[in-house]
Amino acid sequence: MDHFDAFDVAHAEFERRLRLVRDDQWADPTPCAEWTVHDLVNHVVSSARTYALLVNGGSREQVSESLGAEALVDDPLAAFLQHDEALRDAFGQPGALERTCTHPMGDVPGALLLRARGTEGAIHTWDLARAIGAHEHLDPRLVDHALQHLIDMSEVFVEAGAIAAPTGPIDESVEPQTRMLRLAGRDP
Repeated sequence: MDHFDAFDVAHAEFERRLRLVRDDQWADPTPCAEWTVHDLVNHVVSSARTYALLVNGGSREQVSESLGAEALVDDPLAAFLQHDEALRDAFGQPGALERTCTHPMGDVPGALLLRARGTEGAIHTWDLARAIGAHEHLDPRLVDHALQHLIDMSEVFVEAGAIAAPTGPIDESVEPQTRMLRLAGRDP
């Protein structure tokens, strides 16, 4: 699965769960200790907005400001669809994957942001599913994509504070989705 396919599958998986959120679930807790369902969805939407800003040449200051801003104004589903489409358009621009983006954690190529979006989508889809009591099993191709990214980068992410340390065994005897989630600091 290439990075664009992972982006699309992660989008579809998250959208499917987002459509299931009931009005009375927005304040419910998620596996992300300090986040409610609203906070989680806001993070996913504001990350899409921020990644598009990065890919389009935004400065570190603009990106930092965007990360902290509320992204869910009226309709969370509409906000998700709008910002994810804008991000896909940004990634699809000529040269976008080779462009150096000024992420607050350091300069990164657009291709790494695209890869990260699929990984984040997998993790946060599971977070949302767990929080609202929806189906937690993710597309195995997306899991494999995210797992490989986390194998390659989890130490860097943990050191940067982007994810928690692994929560249990992560050797190859562990089922891929469980392994991915543990590498992302989740306790499936």
